[in-house]
Amino acid sequence: MRSIVIALLAAAPIVGAQSPVLQHVTPLGIPAGRTTEVKLVGQRLNEITDVWCSVADVRIETTNGPRLMITTPGEAVGLVALRVATTNGASDVALLMIDDLPAELEGGTNSAVASAQRAACGAALDAATDDLAFDFYSFGAKKGETVSIDVVASRIGSKLDPVLRVLDAQKREMAFCEDASGAARDCRVQFRPPATGEYLLEVRDIAYGGGPDYFYRLRLGEFEFATCTFPVVAAPGTDVSLLGPGGERLKPVAARARYANVGGGFVTVRTAELAQNLEHEPNDGLQKAQRVEIPAGLNGRFEKPEDSDWFRFKAGQDDRLIFLTKSRSAGSPCDVFLELRDAEGNLIAESNPAGSQDTAVTNKFTSAGDYFLVARELAGRGASDFAYQIEVRKFEPAFTLAVDEVKFEAKNGAEFSVPISCTRYDFSEKIALEFPGLPEGFTFENATIEEKKTNVTVKIKVPADAAPGTLLAFSVVGSAQQKQVAASTMAAIRRDRPLLLNPPPELDGVVVLGVTGADPAPRPRRRRS
Repeated sequence: MRSIVIALLAAAPIVGAQSPVLQHVTPLGIPAGRTTEVKLVGQRLNEITDVWCSVADVRIETTNGPRLMITTPGEAVGLVALRVATTNGASDVALLMIDDLPAELEGGTNSAVASAQRAACGAALDAATDDLAFDFYSFGAKKGETVSIDVVASRIGSKLDPVLRVLDAQKREMAFCEDASGAARDCRVQFRPPATGEYLLEVRDIAYGGGPDYFYRLRLGEFEFATCTFPVVAAPGTDVSLLGPGGERLKPVAARARYANVGGGFVTVRTAELAQNLEHEPNDGLQKAQRVEIPAGLNGRFEKPEDSDWFRFKAGQDDRLIFLTKSRSAGSPCDVFLELRDAEGNLIAESNPAGSQDTAVTNKFTSAGDYFLVARELAGRGASDFAYQIEVRKFEPAFTLAVDEVKFEAKNGAEFSVPISCTRYDFSEKIALEFPGLPEGFTFENATIEEKKTNVTVKIKVPADAAPGTLLAFSVVGSAQQKQVAASTMAAIRRDRPLLLNPPPELDGVVVLGVTGADPAPRPRRRRS
């Protein structure tokens, strides 16, 4: 028997140090201007050595266990992203929202109507679905009032794709929601009860999935919802309106921060230095086309079905222009389809209608003169919150960079490899790479993308005296011919979190390194298509 045990031990693979696993946090939302104890849910989280946070002025203190004391500034709004480190490596990202609603936890025994958990208006419940199960909640409402019901899941990184139903006391369906405008895959309902009485909420995953990764925050109260801002993109510091699901304009906000507070929740605010123009109706035909000067940002809305917005612009001979749309990524429910037409209205180019994300058109104009840009909703839909932005600019030789991973782990004194890809647009020059955020002592090998090359793997050596348990956030920046370009990690984020349809823009470009005290466990190889 002893020889068998020895043989088994000898055959067992040598496993490296296991990284901490951070699935989510509780509570899933914390108020602004206060200190909140936040519990970390996952594995190997008892000995936290370092924490990374996406918001610079948030103060975080570690404790002896898997808990953090988080203090937020009074003006905080939006999302907070966290990573933690131990001497064995770094965790993945967990998201929590700034929320002014008081919260409690799901009781865990509410999988039947008879045991529905009581939900209070003006409060939130943090919960997770179980496999093949429903979560039921009861609440009281009066005829004539409006109860806002918000299920926050995919917006904070959950695997849950929620379905929400509102039932009366006889279990008749009063309202249903699968996906809501401005809420990605999440559910939002403004329920107006037909009579005073008791009602039920039913929450489940669309595919009946469940487990710790299927977490959500259920919010009830009298608050507004916002789909997106209008204009969708604004000049920094200017006022933007918040569009409600019915197209109503809510309170204006200044375009200064990344997020605006709406009903204790949030909506993303996007800014750009490029001059922004608002669409002026009527502009639904060639004769009514709105004259615009380029380069510029064009902001409009498809306010009715089969709406079309025409813009007239001048192009020089051999001018090459790029037209980039932004709608879905800004929370708007519309899909923009673009056409380019000549002075007589003849079609010369159009966008690719495949998919339901933002799109682009590039065109070289063979002769100088007036041209038309026509924007339509892809499926001919229209509503007052179907807002969009089109960025129009001249093509210039350029390049973009992307990092295929967002997290690395390495022992002090060891090397790790960072694969970087480069997309070139009529740009063939050599690109020098830098890594802001990594302190002195780190050394780099192959930190150049040679002429015409489209990828490189940079080897980075960690200093021998780097403290195990340190968590370092850094970026990758490429420089060539007075151009500086920060590498994007958005493709990697979307791959790792496929239900996070519109990842927080502040995560783009952030790469982390967890310094370990032992060799980290081997990373699974990714299959490349």
